Parts: sequence; structure tokens; C-alpha cells
Amino acid sequence: MKTYSILLFLVGLCTGCTQVIFQDSILIEAPSSVVFEVITDYESYDELLPMLHKEVEIVSEQKKGLGVAWKSTGTFKGHSFTSTWMVTQFVENEMVQMEDFEQNKGISILTTEGINSFVTDYQIYIQTKMYLPYKWDFFDIYREEMQRVKVEAEARFQQILANRKKLEWYNNLKPE
Repeated sequence: MKTYSILLFLVGLCTGCTQVIFQDSILIEAPSSVVFEVITDYESYDELLPMLHKEVEIVSEQKKGLGVAWKSTGTFKGHSFTSTWMVTQFVENEMVQMEDFEQNKGISILTTEGINSFVTDYQIYIQTKMYLPYKWDFFDIYREEMQRVKVEAEARFQQILANRKKLEWYNNLKPE
């Protein structure tokens, strides 16, 4: 497993909030490049992760990689929220670090590590401030997020394989 230095600066005020950390990993039957494509497709978060994001909009000129900023709105337990996230560290097909710049409450680090050509260890690390009674609800949401990333990445990879088979079949039909 690769180790990345993490600069954490959680200076926002959240009366009654406690800093919590969620860390987990899941094996995904898809190459790390496919998994990474899913986790960095921020504009699709509202479809992929509707339990966290009702609407998502890229608000930076940068659309991919370091410096991407995106705004998310959503609701949780009747409370509406808006967060602006910025990608502060980025290593293609390996890791993306995002920080909540609007409220300074959190940091998310998503990493992909290829176990082999077709299996990826997707790891998630989230440090945030929240009301302690909501901790386990959020942890359930983060686990669901990991499952949804797994399903989406595996579906995309199966589509890639199916397209390759179709292309091979078509090429075999061509006369030489």
C-alpha cells in the first residue's frame, strides 16, 4: 500500500460537533483506471451517490485533476447542506484528496491500488466533523458509497470487455 502525506486543517466551527474518522476498503473486480474514473467523475455523483448529493456542479475552470472544485447540495435527516469541495492532491489512477473548503469540516482521501490487472483495492479515508449521534448513519452511507462505486466500476469494466469481444468478432469477419 502506498502512503501519502496528508495535511489536515479542520478549523471550521461546528457547535456540538466531534471530529470522526471513517476508513475502509473494498475489492473491486475492475482495473484501477476504471475505478479511478468512477471516483473522479464528480458531475455524476448525484446519480451515483444520491444519498449524499442531490445536485453537483463543477465550479472551477479545471475539470479534471488537481484544482477541480465542485459544489454539492443535499439533505440529511431533514437538514439541507451545501458544500464546496476542492481536489488538493491528485495522482492519476492512484489517489485523490478532496477538502471541504466552504465549511472547513472535512477531508476525503480516495485511493485505488491495483492488486492485479483486473482487481483493485479501493480505499476510503474520511475525516470530518459531525454531530456524534449521526456517526453510525454516516458510516452506513460511506459503506453504501463504496458498494455503489464497486457496482458502477464493475459494470463499466464488463462493458469494456463486451465491446472488445464485439470488436474481435467483427475483425474476424473481415476478409484479409
